[in-house]
Amino acid sequence: MYNHQHTPITRQQIVDLMQAGQHAEAIPLLQAACQSTPNNAEIPYLLGCSHARLGHWDAAVEALQHSIQLRSDVAPTHIALAGAWRALGKLDAAVASLETALQLDGNNADTHLALANEQILKGDLIDARGHLDQALALNPNMHQARLAMGQLEKTRGNFEQAIAQLETALEQEPQSLEGLCLLGSCLWILMRIPEAMASFRKALDIRPGCIDAVAGLAIAYEFTGEQDKAIALIEPLLGNGEYHIALAHAFGQTCKYTGRCREAIDYINETLKQPDLTIDSRKSLHFVAGKILDAMEQYDAAFAHYKAGNDLAPHLYDAVGNAQAVSNHISIFTPGLLMKLPRASQRSKRPVFIVGMPRSGTSLTEQILAAHPAVHGAGELNTLNRIAQQMPRELGGNQAFPACVEQLGQADMDRLAGKYLDQLEELSGQAARVTDKMPHNFYYLGLRLLLFPAARVIHCERDPLDTCLSIYFQNFYDAHDYAKDLFNIGIHYHQYQRLMAHWKQVLSIPILHVRYEDLVSDSERTTRELLDFCELEWDDQCLHFHNLERTCITASYDQVRQPLYTRSIERWRHYDRHLDELREGLRRGY
Repeated sequence: MYNHQHTPITRQQIVDLMQAGQHAEAIPLLQAACQSTPNNAEIPYLLGCSHARLGHWDAAVEALQHSIQLRSDVAPTHIALAGAWRALGKLDAAVASLETALQLDGNNADTHLALANEQILKGDLIDARGHLDQALALNPNMHQARLAMGQLEKTRGNFEQAIAQLETALEQEPQSLEGLCLLGSCLWILMRIPEAMASFRKALDIRPGCIDAVAGLAIAYEFTGEQDKAIALIEPLLGNGEYHIALAHAFGQTCKYTGRCREAIDYINETLKQPDLTIDSRKSLHFVAGKILDAMEQYDAAFAHYKAGNDLAPHLYDAVGNAQAVSNHISIFTPGLLMKLPRASQRSKRPVFIVGMPRSGTSLTEQILAAHPAVHGAGELNTLNRIAQQMPRELGGNQAFPACVEQLGQADMDRLAGKYLDQLEELSGQAARVTDKMPHNFYYLGLRLLLFPAARVIHCERDPLDTCLSIYFQNFYDAHDYAKDLFNIGIHYHQYQRLMAHWKQVLSIPILHVRYEDLVSDSERTTRELLDFCELEWDDQCLHFHNLERTCITASYDQVRQPLYTRSIERWRHYDRHLDELREGLRRGY
């Protein structure tokens, strides 16, 4: 090899420069070596690696492709090329390069991991899972593969599984900033706020300036109403020309308190241009931007972001299956069967079931009741659903719920009711009433009659267009398959109405129908109706529910911290031109 003065340069000298981080000095020497030894594939490989270290991605691609033309059977060259393609945002090309590398060396755990990471970015989660399984089979203690598995499960909406993977990763590498921050974000999504904060703080103890941890903690502070702390954390990080996903999210969450919403939108849009964002990250940012733009009354721009976020999610809703499930409830829970089946002998009035579609006022209703000193707001309990799903196994039969309810005897009713009441006891102590505001418990009102014939049901209703649009505007991750598409939301809402109409005809239980519009426009009268229905004395605190020191762990957490407002009534009119598919779904039903 020779330099420009024709002084011999050895391979080792160039490698020494690269290992010392002196890539700018190595590049002209490598370029000269390419000319003097044009058939040596290693030289353009090293040249491509130096360009990559300096962020010269186009030049890196050119050099690495030249190396592959000279010799195509070297797996590290294809791996390096994949990294350059990824930096340029060309994920398909990156995947193709890594697949070639695996054909050359299928037992390389690092390559399986790299390919899985690219597929997670693309949203190819099934293939990504396969490569992560292979990486961990080759190297069970591979910390980065375990982290990637956590990211994959988070992207799929399997947050409990993600947490399990991340906890294993952190057992292997307790100081992993990526693991701690990813764990914190999963805990936050599950509303395990103190644990999320602890995870972010541990990351900050390890590296005080960790942006993911700073932003994650700021978002948690905003959630708990500590806006000043949130703003103080992120302000020093803004304006340096760098765009970071977690910081964009935190900026978007807090900008309304600082009057910097336009800046936040610009920051989010620039962040969305970054090539290495996961599908999950992009989706989340689109929802944050949509919420900001809606508040700014830029409705078409807001809808565009909400649509972009929903379009990134897998559309897996089984409309026919849901319609059949509703039909099964209607055909099973007939007046004749309900007259024949026994009721639980313990006629407890402690449970108060708040049902309805999501975004129909269930959180607001619970917060009003929870302000009463005799009421404990338990939030969204999955207990009825779990009882229903476990019932076939407990009964020892092969019929799924709801068909298996025909097998229930008096002892079964008492046992299942006791299981639910035991959980309320753990959550609420001696509160006279305990609210369970799982909206989709409307599927289980027939079962509820059998287990708690004396308990109250509050059915929250809201204008269908407002309800459905609000669902579309909420990032539910994978909690509600129907929520990603306006047509499917309309279909699901139609089936909900169909089932509620059936319950009104056949159930002999007290049900109070509360309209969201009445709740916010005539709050005292509606609140008195709620308390009378629950057999509770009047208490003025219920009109000041927003002062209640209680963390609401649902999508409505911001609303329940404010006095009642009416601006969400007929909100759909701002988006009327976008709602044809929703109207068609509401009309057709399935």
